[in-house]
Amino acid sequence: EQFLEGESYSIDQLNINNMKSKPTYQELEKQLVILKKQHEEELKQKDKQYREFYSAIAEMFQIIELIYDDNGKAIDWYYRDINPAFERFVDKTRTQLIGKRVKDVFGVIEDYWLELFQKVNTTGIATNFENYGGELNKYYNAFVWKVDENLIAIILNDVTDKKNTEKALIENEEKLKKQNKEYASLNEE
Repeated sequence: EQFLEGESYSIDQLNINNMKSKPTYQELEKQLVILKKQHEEELKQKDKQYREFYSAIAEMFQIIELIYDDNGKAIDWYYRDINPAFERFVDKTRTQLIGKRVKDVFGVIEDYWLELFQKVNTTGIATNFENYGGELNKYYNAFVWKVDENLIAIILNDVTDKKNTEKALIENEEKLKKQNKEYASLNEE
């Protein structure tokens, strides 16, 4: 049955079966208050554990709310939540970001980010991808999923060094191929 403030409790939780006689309303209410306090403590503990994890992870985490134009196209987003890793990476504080539009903070946003986030919001299908972010001139590996209507969660990893290393390897490989062709042609002469 439902009691105080929409909370649901079973007969076992209320300790009614252990009582010798039918409980009074006051006894039930007392049991509900005890259970509610226990429930609140459990929620506080879970929230504390979540916040500790959220603050400790090296990955950048953010929750954004998409902003749409009159035609239903995503045109911007608000930052709704971020973790300390994101703050450090973008060199901005929580206060500078939460509730702000990305275009107001960074001045630019590439359409492909908006299109991808809109697709995740529309389909509800999570996605993982690598892409470039011009705001900070970085490459990212991103995992994106829908949290709620127009709310998207994003975990980002900076993969710029990896991309630069890959690019340098490709350039070196091309140089070596060119040198090998030159050496081969010299040997033919």
